[in-house]
Amino acid sequence: MNKKRSIKDLLAKMVFGGDNKLAKHPEAIKGNEDASEMGFRVALRDTKRFGLSLSKRRKMIEAKTMFPMMRELRKGRKSYKKNPKESNLKASKEFFKELVEYAETLGISIGFAKLPHEYIFKNEAVLFDNVIVLSMEMDKEKMNKAPSIETGKMVVETYHELGKRTNKIADFLKENGFRAQACHPLGGPINYSPLAMLAGMGWFGRHGLIITPKYGPRHRLSAVLTNITNLPIPEQNEHKWIEEYCATCGRCIEKCPPKAILETPIIQRDGRKTHIDMEKCFPEFGNQYGCSICVKECMFNRVGYEKLKKIVEKR
Repeated sequence: MNKKRSIKDLLAKMVFGGDNKLAKHPEAIKGNEDASEMGFRVALRDTKRFGLSLSKRRKMIEAKTMFPMMRELRKGRKSYKKNPKESNLKASKEFFKELVEYAETLGISIGFAKLPHEYIFKNEAVLFDNVIVLSMEMDKEKMNKAPSIETGKMVVETYHELGKRTNKIADFLKENGFRAQACHPLGGPINYSPLAMLAGMGWFGRHGLIITPKYGPRHRLSAVLTNITNLPIPEQNEHKWIEEYCATCGRCIEKCPPKAILETPIIQRDGRKTHIDMEKCFPEFGNQYGCSICVKECMFNRVGYEKLKKIVEKR
């Protein structure tokens, strides 16, 4: 094994935790063999696809951010080990109110969903299929400078901050007598975006990002899995109109530098439709400090959710 390969394997182990010991847990819910693989894992394995040079990584990810972020990621991976032995399965309305209020003090929006097992990534495992989805805003001023080192650093710092706060939400659940498994925004075991849609937090844009009323596409997602069986999951999603608007817009398709956003969708392994060609997207993402042009140019970032909703309602 050459040195270059060894460094890459070491980085993969730092980010993704190496062998997933959770898969051996008697209550583990495992991803299917034909499930989608986590995008960053694929990109890290195939450097030609990702294209992020070492010098650019150092500019984007400073040691003062990287090592604490890895620490929070590992803490999340092991969070299930500190679950209470005796645990409640149902929570009161008052507790859910407290949870939402606590999340708001952390600068987090949350939603609730049931985890379809096809959204567990290949070679991953989870303990629970009750999901609290977390969303955290990315700084608009820095996002509007994309692509830039400043934007790239902000994105990495958002991953780090959301990771810390994800662990705090998991700790909050355990302190109140419930079990939890924290899923870091970087390298998590499940696909967050479709879960955010199931949780009624927003809807997919053609750029593959969840658009929310608060932040548009300018946010990052994570999750906390829990044994609470009576999560207040919404019966319907009020944001489906976003699909109608995106079908007539096309700005992200026009502005995407590598033309990675497609007019006609393709079908992923888990059955989801997506307009993103990852073979074109990842190299640009790597070479341009995380790119983020589709986020910057999206009309839901430029104009805002409410104004665009009024436009659609007038049609």
